[in-house]
Amino acid sequence: MTPTQLLLAIRARWLTLGSVLLLCVGAGLALVLLLKPQYTVNATVMLDMKTADPIGGAVIPALGISNYMSTQADLIRSSRVVERALKARKADENAEADADWRRDTGGQGSKMAWLAARAQKNLLVTASRESNMISLAFTGGDAQEATDFLQALLDAYIATSIDLRTDAAGRNTTFFEEHLRQLRSSLAQAQEKLSGYQRDAGVLANDERLDVENARLTELSNQLLTLQIAEVDSGSRKQAAKGQIDSTQEALGNPVVGGMTADLARQEARLSELTSRLGEKHPDVQQARANIAALKTRLDDELHRLGNSLGIANSVHATRVAQLRQAYDAQRDKVARLKAMRDQTAVLQRDVENANQAYSDTAARARQASMESQASLSNASVVMAPTLPVKPSRPRPLLTLVLATAVGLLLGLAAAVLRELTDRRLRSEDDVLLLLGQPSLGLLPEQAGPAGRRGLLGFLTPSPVLGTR
Repeated sequence: MTPTQLLLAIRARWLTLGSVLLLCVGAGLALVLLLKPQYTVNATVMLDMKTADPIGGAVIPALGISNYMSTQADLIRSSRVVERALKARKADENAEADADWRRDTGGQGSKMAWLAARAQKNLLVTASRESNMISLAFTGGDAQEATDFLQALLDAYIATSIDLRTDAAGRNTTFFEEHLRQLRSSLAQAQEKLSGYQRDAGVLANDERLDVENARLTELSNQLLTLQIAEVDSGSRKQAAKGQIDSTQEALGNPVVGGMTADLARQEARLSELTSRLGEKHPDVQQARANIAALKTRLDDELHRLGNSLGIANSVHATRVAQLRQAYDAQRDKVARLKAMRDQTAVLQRDVENANQAYSDTAARARQASMESQASLSNASVVMAPTLPVKPSRPRPLLTLVLATAVGLLLGLAAAVLRELTDRRLRSEDDVLLLLGQPSLGLLPEQAGPAGRRGLLGFLTPSPVLGTR
């Protein structure tokens, strides 16, 4: 259909188009008049993320902010908060609400739950993605009632968030107090065990005394080593003296033995001289021999005494080594006992420290939980309080009528075109060629009508049907 044909069809079917348009506009006007005015109240809440926990000072991590905002939005629209707001407004005592509930449910179920579900349908809660704001919108038939309910909802939300935190903190406080009693008992047992061990040991194995005993043990070890060296040396000398004592260091260094040895050498030299000069039988030679024999006897006695002294020195060294070894072993055992006592004391002391630390940490957490259970602080602040709306949010008369007019025009145009397509007539020379497939031979001139048919009425009146000559 060409534009010209469309205009001619609209001109011919103007009654259809006008009827549909009037019907739609009438329906829109009836809707505006019949619908009860609804008022929308808005409010905004800001959540302080830096003080999500006013007592503990915990900060919500950046990745958890969006989840926290969504959780708070869900909490606002939850049945617990809505029912709390309705109870504060005493909505269950309203006669009209009671009649609506009985008519809808037949008096079955919870009236407060039904009222909360109805209120939730008119409540819109939106958490901002780019800020810490939560927007609330509530729509109701009474402006003052809607404003009061939204204010009650904000109060119920803040009170419920505080209750949730304090209830959890109260349960934590009970748990910590029970745990504190157990820790206090464990600390007392650890301290009693440490005191009992120190009392039974009789001494305090501190590091200073252990250092003194270690120094004494080191000194005894050095003395024992020195005596063992001396014992080995005296034993070797004693062993050497058994073979040829006159060649030992003691014999060579002894002045008595040295003097006797020198005298013996002189006497033997004199005896050799006397023998070569006087002969073997001479009395002087005999006397010299007797002197030499006596001197050798004295030298042997001295050497024997010197050998005995070496044995005695070796025995003394062995005795002192045995005594020092005994003292060293006793001191070593003493140091070992002190170390064991110190280690055991350290273990018991650590048990006391651990028990004390656990008790202190739990006591601090219990105090914090007790403060949280009694605190009435919240990180939610009302940025925009509900205000009484001046105009209803719906229906909107102007917008409704504009939409009704637009819809009426579209539907009327569609109806006119549809009627034209189902009941096609010849309205122009183009229609003759298009519908009949024959060229037109001529056009009957339009008869001049009465003056009343000119202008708009003349345009809206259908043109005569085309004919041929």
